[in-house]
This record gives sequence, structure tokens and C-alpha cells, in this order.
Amino acid sequence: MLTAFTSTLVLVVLGFAALPLVHTRVTGQLDQNLRQQILAIADYILSGDRTDQQVAAFTESVDTVTGTRIGVKTPFHTYVGSDAAAVRARWPGTYSVQQPRSPLDRLSPRFYVDQNGDRIASQGVFTGTSSWIVEGTITRDLIRQQERQRWLLIAGSGAGALVVSLGAALLLARRITRPIDSVLHAAESLGRGDLNTPVPVKGPPEIVNLGVALTQLSGRIERLLARERERAADVSHQLRTPLTVLSLETERLEAVLTERPEQLRRVQQAILALEQGLDNVINESRHRREDGLAERSDAVEVLREQFRFWSAAAKAQDRQVQLDGGSAPLFVALSTKHLGTAIDAVVSNIYRHTPPGVGYSATVRQVDNTIVIRVRNADPGAPHRMRPPAAGSTGIGLSIARSALEASGGSLTAGHDGADWLVTMTLKSYDGPLTKVDPASE
Repeated sequence: MLTAFTSTLVLVVLGFAALPLVHTRVTGQLDQNLRQQILAIADYILSGDRTDQQVAAFTESVDTVTGTRIGVKTPFHTYVGSDAAAVRARWPGTYSVQQPRSPLDRLSPRFYVDQNGDRIASQGVFTGTSSWIVEGTITRDLIRQQERQRWLLIAGSGAGALVVSLGAALLLARRITRPIDSVLHAAESLGRGDLNTPVPVKGPPEIVNLGVALTQLSGRIERLLARERERAADVSHQLRTPLTVLSLETERLEAVLTERPEQLRRVQQAILALEQGLDNVINESRHRREDGLAERSDAVEVLREQFRFWSAAAKAQDRQVQLDGGSAPLFVALSTKHLGTAIDAVVSNIYRHTPPGVGYSATVRQVDNTIVIRVRNADPGAPHRMRPPAAGSTGIGLSIARSALEASGGSLTAGHDGADWLVTMTLKSYDGPLTKVDPASE
């Protein structure tokens, strides 16, 4: 819009400036044509002994421009040509034409403007024995007509130039804004947590440099997160297994230490607090993300990662683990952090309430617009408690998983399924752009 306004303003200013130039150009061209016609007639008269009929015929052959009229007053007291009546009115009586002082005088018709606005060109011709007067008229209507044609040509040229300039401006703007839009969309995707988004590196040098900087930034963030996850995995493998064993051994001592219930309770509370603190540190370090990132994740990959996380404890307690998640990603409207917390709470609940050797399995399927995750384990009869969150922590047991799912519109149910204990997690399918999500990059 600014380009169009500027171009229009420039054309208007140039148009006002061109008003006198157009008039001068038109009158100058018409004067030149009329001068050539008058001089041609004068040369014809001087080229021989001419009669008025011969001059009339020659004048008619020369006077071919529409809007101009030429008249000749002959020495025979007659008037010929298309402008004979006007010449008669201006030269009604006898006259004499002086012999020119030089040949150049003969080639210089005199121009003036009459009261009607018409331009008159007058040329006297002296043959040595006779005097002739040749005059031409350029009508005001012809001048205006020629000016209108010039203005139409200028306006058409200006409009064409305006269209071309606008087209060029749009192409140039498109060339500049397209890389900016691409970089902006890539930056928005990076801001939502999709670190695998390719950042275009094309366009002006500044945009290329910006794209390169964003690519380096996303790579740097991804490497930092990878190192952080590796450290968290090391901590989990080193502390999770002995802590689980310690918790199970403490439960077995309940029957032995019945005479000291207070001391046993304090030991159990200390182990529980340590376990909760370890869960908080590990989950936070493995899934730490900034606020405002995209609330979506691949349920298959998150479930697979959680089972890998618990694989060391499963091996230590001789538990058979099965996972059926398929190969295709299933996206859910829940962040990797919260989905991982829910699955971790369900699996952790199995370790707390079943003895070593009890295996478990999980499946993940899409049902209409929902993703259903089922975690199943053999139930040896131990009670499964829905424990409320402890003060100052994220809570333990199935209540953690239920809270995480319900916060995103999902649900969790748990109950007996034959001889097994079945936990079913239902989540909303993610209906946004299904770009490849790598939980390891989150």
C-alpha cells in the first residue's frame, strides 16, 4: 500500500509539472507542421510563374492535416485554400509585400494567436513582380485534442509503470517475506518444543544468518537435553534398584518388628520420602521443559522409554516384561513429561505392591479419537491403594497417574480383570500438525 501511494503521489506531482510542457510540446509540433506546409507553398509560388488555379490545386494537396486550414491571397485579387474566408477577412484590400532582405526572411513565418485562441502563421511571398500572402490556422480545438491524446498516452504509460512497479514491489516483498515467514514458522515450532524442525537457510544474507543461528541453537539445546537425560538415566540405574530392594525388604520385616511399630513406621516413611524425592529429581531432569511448549507427545515412544527405564529393576527382580505398542507413532494431547509421570506412577505401583517375579505387560492402541494404554500384571492378592499425594511432593501410586491424565481431559481406571490387575489410561488423540516427535529431544 505504501508503494502504491508513493507511486501515485509521484505521478500526480509529475502530471502537474508536465502541464506546461505538454502544451509547449503540442503547439511546437503543430507549428512545425504548419510551417513546413506554408514554406512548401511559398517555394512552389517562387519556383515559376504560377496562376491562382495552380496555387489553389497545390495548396489543396498540401493542406491535409485535420484541424489546420491554409489560405492564400493571390495578386489576382482572389483567395484560395480552405482558409480563404479568414484570409479575406484579415486582408480585405490591396497590399504589397516587400522584397525580403535575405533568403532567411522568406523561411520565417510569423505566428500569433487571435482572439479565438487559434494560432495564425503568416508568410508574405514576393516573386519580383507580384506579391502573395500565405496564411495557416491551427484551431484551438486541434490543440486541445492533441493535448488530450498526449495526456492519455502519459496516463496509460503512468498506469503501466504503476502496475509494473507494484508487481516488482510485490515480487520483491514476497522474496523478502517468504524466507522470514519460513524462519518464523520454524522458530514457532522450536518454541513449541519440536527441536527437529528444519530451519530454512535461504534468502537475504541476514535471514540466512538468522536461520543458521536458530539451527545451531536448536542443536545446542538438543545436545544439552541429551546429556541431561544420560545423567538422569545413570542416577536412576544406580539408585532405583537398591532403593526398590530396600523398600521390599522393609515390608518383609513388618512381621519381625511388630514389637517396635514406631521405629518400623519411621524407617518406612524415610524410605518413602527418599523414593519420592528420587522420583521427583529423575522425572524433572528427564522431562524438564520450558513453560508454553506444545502439549503433545508420542504415546508409543513414551511408553517404550518408560519400560526401558524400568528394565534394570525388572531384571534385578526377575520380572517378565512385555510391550506391544506397534511401530507407528500415536500422538496424544499430553506432554511427554506428564504422560511419562503417569506411566511411571503405574509401573512404580506394580513394584510397590507385588513381590519380585511378578511380570507385567502393556499395550497401546488407538480407538476412534482416543489413545488407550493398558498396563496389566498378575495380582497375588495384595491391595492396590489409591494413595493421595503427599505434602510437598508430586504424590505416588495411581493417584499421580490419574491426576496427570484428568488434567488433560483423559481418565484412568483400575480393577480386576480375571486373575490380573488391569490399569487403563485413556487420552485424547492429538489433532494438531502430526510432525515427527522424538521424546528424547524434549
